[in-house]
Amino acid sequence: MTAPIKVAMVGPYPVGRTLSNGVEAVTVEVVDLLRQRDDVEVEVVTCVFGSDDKTVVQDGVTIHIVGSSDRLRRLTFYMRERSGIAKRLKQIAPDIVHAQGANFYGAGALDAGMPSVVTLHGMLFKEAKITDSRSERLRQMQTQLRGFFNARFEERVLERSTDIITISEYVNACIDGRTKATLHAIANPISEDYFGLEKVAEAGRLLCVARIEPRKGQHHLVEAVRRLLDDGHEVQLRLVGKPVDEGYAESVKALIVQHGLHDNITLTGIVSDEELIDEYRRADVVVMSSREETSPMTLQQAMACSTAVAGPANAGIPYLIEHEENGLLVTEEPLDAGLATALGALLSDNELRNRLAKGGRATAERRFRADRVGDDTVAVYQSVLG
Repeated sequence: MTAPIKVAMVGPYPVGRTLSNGVEAVTVEVVDLLRQRDDVEVEVVTCVFGSDDKTVVQDGVTIHIVGSSDRLRRLTFYMRERSGIAKRLKQIAPDIVHAQGANFYGAGALDAGMPSVVTLHGMLFKEAKITDSRSERLRQMQTQLRGFFNARFEERVLERSTDIITISEYVNACIDGRTKATLHAIANPISEDYFGLEKVAEAGRLLCVARIEPRKGQHHLVEAVRRLLDDGHEVQLRLVGKPVDEGYAESVKALIVQHGLHDNITLTGIVSDEELIDEYRRADVVVMSSREETSPMTLQQAMACSTAVAGPANAGIPYLIEHEENGLLVTEEPLDAGLATALGALLSDNELRNRLAKGGRATAERRFRADRVGDDTVAVYQSVLG
């Protein structure tokens, strides 16, 4: 019998806390699907800021924590974190390293000099350019600085990688000519919890799952809700996500107050996994308003649980939403007007909404089922290891 492949998964992982972003969700889901296989053994290497180096077991997963501090980590290009990741990987001695992301996690994984594959998520060089006047000045400066370093990491990872997993054709388009790595197309997996969810959709209930920050553009959704109400629609918008940019989050709250939308828009903050599932169960439509996305998990999750979706026709969203087949793409400007038009059409036309929900489910069945993603991922490992 062939020994299982020993995999070290390197990336953000929620140690003792709730998921906070899409990359964490992907890492957790990939680890979980690999753990269920007989041909793979997987352990996790992650950084926890403010922690010491240690190893813990959480939900049956062995997690190697590389401690970090907030001091000078960007100005040193995360040297402590990268060296800690590489050191721990050499101690674990896996057959292959799988890094989630082209930031310092990807760089640290490659520093270990082992057979490796990197999954690209957000296009960091594009995200680096996004700032907003609604943010506090210090936050704008921090965003620009973080973007600069992330873009540099991305460049180095692309130059050094031999094998890259791309989660969307949008990624292929963005990195064309920037890497000599072999590209493997594998979509992000979606938990069976979403495929098995029993919908009890509430009429007019809109859901947006995204961190509250300029890139996600929630102020456009507030304006869209105002337009929908003016047009006579009964609407409830749920904004689920961590307010990572306080200045921008406060501006969103102020806009809600300005338009008198307290009874129509709720900012929930971070919610538990169970609460998030319930948000999808009750949502009539899932919507995004982002300026830059690669392959947003929230749209994939919505498709998996047969919920109609809408989002702007920019960045990676058109590679996921096929207009009037599995969702609606918004091209009308300004964006809030376009969102209001699309959402109004979905809310007022049951046949359209149900047809697109079925189309989304078919997309999810074809692309996002965990067993298929697991098979494809292990095939990449086998290819890299020869």
